Amino acid sequence: MNDLAGLRQLLALAFHQAVQTSRASTTTSVADADHASCAEIAAFMADLPLSVGSGALWVSGEEHTRQQWHGLVLARWP
Repeated sequence: MNDLAGLRQLLALAFHQAVQTSRASTTTSVADADHASCAEIAAFMADLPLSVGSGALWVSGEEHTRQQWHGLVLARWP
């Protein structure tokens, strides 16, 4: 998926799966994404370790970015 709508759909799916605690499928759903950062964001949301070193340069640093994405999930847990 190269378009913005496809990227939004991947991130929405990863977010939904992370909130529903389907952690294993969270990163799998975006593993084939065209953007490497999608898989990393999915791992951050599910609080899973990255399978490989980060290829993205996060403005606020990797740990802060992880906490922010995971915080969104925690705020919506039932």
